[in-house]
Amino acid sequence: VWQAKRTELKMSGRQPFFGGIRNGGKRTSPRTVQAMMSTLGKQAGLDRRVHPHMLRHTYATRALDSGLTIREVQTLLGHSDVSTTMIYTHVNPEALRRKIQGDDRADQIAELQAQLAQLQAQLDALTA
Repeated sequence: VWQAKRTELKMSGRQPFFGGIRNGGKRTSPRTVQAMMSTLGKQAGLDRRVHPHMLRHTYATRALDSGLTIREVQTLLGHSDVSTTMIYTHVNPEALRRKIQGDDRADQIAELQAQLAQLQAQLDALTA
């Protein structure tokens, strides 16, 4: 995708795709991005090593969770073999639980509507 974007923007291979703000727009090195993500992961209290490649795994998993098929995710990631794509996707335990129990969006909407009704009743009581 980034290669297509480079072509669209008429960027040469020597121009940085992501220029740094602190370094006058010069190329941001892969190591700098890795260090930034590692620092952010630690600041967020994550107990595992955070690295840029994790974003691909997150993207693939979220794409599946949003309803795309494994073949569609394969195409988006540019994999020639679907087994490679399957390495990038991870089962969301909560989504799996909802599917097994038959929960769907209607249940979530009903729960939110009930909460809204309770809040409205509390608001009415306060303003009465």
